[in-house]
Amino acid sequence: MKISRLWVQLLLVMLVFFTPKGHVAIKAFTGTYGINYGRIADNIPSPDKVATLLRAAKIKNVRIYDFDHSVLQAFSGTGLDLVVGLPNGYLKEMSTNADRALTWVKENVRAFLPETHIVGIAIGNEVLGGGDLELWAALLGASKNIYNATKELQLTDVQVSTAHSQAVFANSYPPSSCTFKEGVTQYMKPLLEFFSDIGSPFCLNAYPFLAYMGDPDTIDINYALFQSTKGIYDQKARLHYDNMLDAQVDAAYAALEDAGYKKMEVIITETGWASRGDQNEAAATAENARTYNYNLRKRLAKKKGTPLRPNIPLKAYIFAVFNEDSKPGPTSERNFGLFKADGSISYDIGFSALKSSSAASSLLSLEAFWFSVIVTLYNYGVIVSYDLSLHPDCRKYELKAGLALVPWYSLPVLRTCSSVVNSCTGLDNQNLNGSGGMQSIIRASNGEAKNKNEQSLRHRVVAGQTLVIRSEENGSENRLLKRFGSSFGLDIQWYKSRMDEMRLSTAAKAFLN
Repeated sequence: MKISRLWVQLLLVMLVFFTPKGHVAIKAFTGTYGINYGRIADNIPSPDKVATLLRAAKIKNVRIYDFDHSVLQAFSGTGLDLVVGLPNGYLKEMSTNADRALTWVKENVRAFLPETHIVGIAIGNEVLGGGDLELWAALLGASKNIYNATKELQLTDVQVSTAHSQAVFANSYPPSSCTFKEGVTQYMKPLLEFFSDIGSPFCLNAYPFLAYMGDPDTIDINYALFQSTKGIYDQKARLHYDNMLDAQVDAAYAALEDAGYKKMEVIITETGWASRGDQNEAAATAENARTYNYNLRKRLAKKKGTPLRPNIPLKAYIFAVFNEDSKPGPTSERNFGLFKADGSISYDIGFSALKSSSAASSLLSLEAFWFSVIVTLYNYGVIVSYDLSLHPDCRKYELKAGLALVPWYSLPVLRTCSSVVNSCTGLDNQNLNGSGGMQSIIRASNGEAKNKNEQSLRHRVVAGQTLVIRSEENGSENRLLKRFGSSFGLDIQWYKSRMDEMRLSTAAKAFLN
């Protein structure tokens, strides 16, 4: 059966707007926001599954606290904007050794560009809010050396910044009276001058949860949760605040203005609410966490500024993707996650399609999409390789096509996508877990391509988001790749960058390079 380009595009449209029975559509968050992906846990999904989860949830902006290569590799080709972290423990070395900083940027940033879209480097975290004066002194030097390294390597789209806690402020109430602490100022002002010169924002970790926990008798919890309340009135600035987060951000703006940096933008790099806590953390409940994060989502969706800076849309990274069971401290520290360890939602703040299902179910529509891409390519004479050994009840199918086997989907996904298979190939879905349902594909691998016009080509599709085409005609593989790439919006360069992970033969690598 020959499928025209029009039918290929029609299939894509149908996949986007229609999912078979049992599938759920993914409802995107709205607003200018991101999320922090912390990994101090021993029970969370692998980075590649997390990347798929975030894409399914339409969360584009992600911050991590280190530069773990497994994460950087997993985010390759996903389109996610990633801020990597230089942990506090590296600051002293980086501040005194420009060559070491250059090497670090080469190995941990440039080496993954452009496939992994690294948009920023966070130098340490909450350094000036801690008590290590040696780190305070090292922060500026480390920031400069890392920035100079990005400049030398011409990484002009990678922003360098550092995040501060509210501990750097002398006072924050009312917001217009906020200033930096006297002991912090001698370190903060040179830092602000540098970041102002390179165009970086002031990054603030702002937690109404912590403020409320520190003074529950005075602070109205509804004010902290974006709920209906009379709010506060700042008489000096003549501004009204109906929620604490806006007040915290404007307090930072006031401190910046007092320091001489009125035009510097404030971005919230962490904010969230714990869903569980100790006995003395009564406000740490799932309902309060849901209320805060749901209302935060609505607040960010308006793309409006704060009372003091109404023309600068508020931007925030939610903390965090998962509960982190290995973090020290009170119980609340381990319970800020929007998702549970299995990928299901902790509470509903707008992910109406995910509900309390597993990560695999949450991502089903994406898997159905890629399965349909594979089936469509099969109708052009594609060789498809399945590794069903991921499921204990599955057999392993290996199609001898001259290339090494690469893992793909598990059997439950194949069964779920059976309606797509039937509509495109006529395969009997009852045979998907047996050899009978694979015979026509195996025959195609022996040269009996369905599309006779493509018979001179040998193709192979593998691994959900990894497409490899091998051709006996010089240049034909690139033409076909571009053909399907343009139909489905695929990134050709990303596929070529994944050769090492795909464990392909030397000949296959050479063929695509």
